[in-house]
Amino acid sequence: LMRQAHDAIVICDQRGEIVEVNDQCEVLFGRSEEELLKREVKDLVAPGSAEQVAALEHLLASEIRADPAVRQTVEFQVLHADGSIRYVEASAGEVALDGGNLKIGILRDITQRKQHEVKLRESEERYRYLVEGSLQGLAIVQDEKIAFCNQAFATLFGVAGPVELIGTDPSVLFPPSDLELVREHRRIQLQGGDVAPLLKHKGIRKDGTVIWLESMRQLVNWDGRPAIQITYIDITNQKHLEEQLLGAQRMEAVGRLAGGIAHDFNNMLAVMSRYGELAMDQLDEEHPARKDVNVMVNATQRAAALTR
Repeated sequence: LMRQAHDAIVICDQRGEIVEVNDQCEVLFGRSEEELLKREVKDLVAPGSAEQVAALEHLLASEIRADPAVRQTVEFQVLHADGSIRYVEASAGEVALDGGNLKIGILRDITQRKQHEVKLRESEERYRYLVEGSLQGLAIVQDEKIAFCNQAFATLFGVAGPVELIGTDPSVLFPPSDLELVREHRRIQLQGGDVAPLLKHKGIRKDGTVIWLESMRQLVNWDGRPAIQITYIDITNQKHLEEQLLGAQRMEAVGRLAGGIAHDFNNMLAVMSRYGELAMDQLDEEHPARKDVNVMVNATQRAAALTR
């Protein structure tokens, strides 16, 4: 049973010399049984793990005095034959034999778990760097509360830091005119429905200033439950420029319309003026209608001058 155990088992004497190992122990250290026997356990421990091994020996002595059935574990590093480091979780015990007491160590290889922990920690650090260093406001909304936000999000809404917003109702960040739109968008997403990937709406800063936002939302899992992750971009300046451009385009359209009207009006005035001049040429100087026709011609000329 010992030789077929899933954990490495090493038995050593009181001097610390190995007297027996199982198959898994050979795998853990990358050495044959012959290479391991008569070696001291301390020779197989990686540099920097001496304190942990000493702690294990201390636990062994204290547990035997207190309750032999209780075994605590210690994590440390051991050396593989190829020079690599392996992480183990170890517990130890002691058995009494006629020839003296023997120490039994049970070593569980946790190298893969430790590597996963390191990768996870590195991934979390990279994600934290990306989130905290982002110029875009990022937030997680769950159960109608802000569960998380970064500094850019806090700055966007005129707040000193995320701590002032986490745990608060996000509805205070939007004016009544846009609040229902934002809520409906979030409700549909939580129910698994399809919504537009981008949403443009207004927000309210802490000082009451109204800003324009472009938000992108997606359904995520946060602490094991559904939530909405939102990315915010401040487009206030863009909206102001769009309004200015729209105003300029309207003025341009009005100008073109006025120019067209003036052109047509001038054409009509030119006809009136020309016919008036023809009429005056046909009237004698003393003709009673000549004066009225002259007034008409002068009026059309002044009207034409106004439209130039």
